[in-house]
Amino acid sequence: MRVNCNDKYPLVSAFTPVSGDGLLAQAYCGLLVWKMFHWPNGCEMYFLKMRSQGLIRPQNVKNKRGFTLTELMVTVAIAAILLTIAVPQFKRQIEQSQFTNTSNELLGAMNYARAEALRRSRPVTVAPLDSASWNSGWQAFLDVNRNGALDGAAVLRQGNAITAAQLTTTAAFVTFDSNGRRWSGGPAAFVQIEAFKVGAAADLKRTVCIASSGRSVIAKGTLSCG
Repeated sequence: MRVNCNDKYPLVSAFTPVSGDGLLAQAYCGLLVWKMFHWPNGCEMYFLKMRSQGLIRPQNVKNKRGFTLTELMVTVAIAAILLTIAVPQFKRQIEQSQFTNTSNELLGAMNYARAEALRRSRPVTVAPLDSASWNSGWQAFLDVNRNGALDGAAVLRQGNAITAAQLTTTAAFVTFDSNGRRWSGGPAAFVQIEAFKVGAAADLKRTVCIASSGRSVIAKGTLSCG
């Protein structure tokens, strides 16, 4: 009569040989099948002994492996190298964006003031909110006497304080006459407002150039308005 060890003793089916094909366990059980009739627990005891010797193992045991110290150190070193390369470039991109946005805002203010002067046929001035610094923000208003002062006139448009860049200029205000020409700034070909920051790369600087004709453009880097 054929005896199936796995059917008769469920404990046996919980193990498999190290090779993983299950045949070795069946062979051992077949050689000791006679113990089933003389010692009911013989087969289970035999396999428990084999398990303790490392010859068989439970099927549900999986190899679990973590990081070694060497692998962790290599990963940290690679991360440090990548950060060393990426951080300066990331800082540069942020500064370039800040200077560009600031200069674009000022360019938009000048173009707006000029357009309003042409539309209203009256002088319009762009001046800082605080006469000491353009970083305080700006305002555009009708300036009939062209003195650069609000003098109770209505503010046409206003900009918020600028903190992303340091604004540098010799112009206390910029006035456009009724023909759209720049009236303030004397005979100079251009009035310049620079957007920059100490420590930034020179090629990131942006300069708003307001020509005597009233046309405004942005010069990049070390390029001059002329």
